[in-house]
Amino acid sequence: MPKRELRVASNQILSLFQDNYPEMVATKVNLCYNESICLFLSIFVDILFSLKNVKFYSDKKKLLQIFINVPWYFSVIYSMFSPFLTHRTKSKFVISKEGNAAETLYKFIRPEDIPVQYGGLSRPTDSQNGPPKPASEFSIKGGEKVNIQIEGIEGGATISWDIVVGGWDLEYTAEFVPNAEEGYAIVVEKPRRMKASDEAVCNSFTTGEAGKLSISVDNSLSRKKKVAAYHYTVRKSTTAV
Repeated sequence: MPKRELRVASNQILSLFQDNYPEMVATKVNLCYNESICLFLSIFVDILFSLKNVKFYSDKKKLLQIFINVPWYFSVIYSMFSPFLTHRTKSKFVISKEGNAAETLYKFIRPEDIPVQYGGLSRPTDSQNGPPKPASEFSIKGGEKVNIQIEGIEGGATISWDIVVGGWDLEYTAEFVPNAEEGYAIVVEKPRRMKASDEAVCNSFTTGEAGKLSISVDNSLSRKKKVAAYHYTVRKSTTAV
């Protein structure tokens, strides 16, 4: 085939490859404009799928393929060949290093849409209660303690909340503080050390009087900045006065 025709054909295949990659790689259909790069990509993805601890998350809304808990050496390898990929391809293919799942996913997906096993707030049973409640995101710097105050809770109301910190490894606690000056704070959840593998905390508390819920996450013993998210609902008492 003449060089000019070969170049045209290569460009056409390249365009098709960019439009469909990496979905095609996931189904083992490879269209190659550069055999060495394509072969390397295919082998790379196949190995990722075979690794025990690596998880594959697909966001169908954004056509985004995310590999979670990828060993550091695979991240290095990917960084070596990623310059050969166009921005369109790289925007569909995300590598998240070990212990960095939540921080990576939060850049692309809302926390309430991310499954709890990946550092989000979405549980299989949530769909039974309608659309997920939007979550509030925040970050915790190394050596920092964050207190979340949920105020305006009426007496007899039930407050339910979910909270998660990416890669926890910090202390978590919750208490209810009555509005009355003579009232005493009630420990809802005793201080406990959350492990890195722990999923989102889900809890509820029915108040006996008006007050506020105070949730604390203490990252004082770590130097690493962490992403976090929470949401809550307050259901007022239905008891007739």
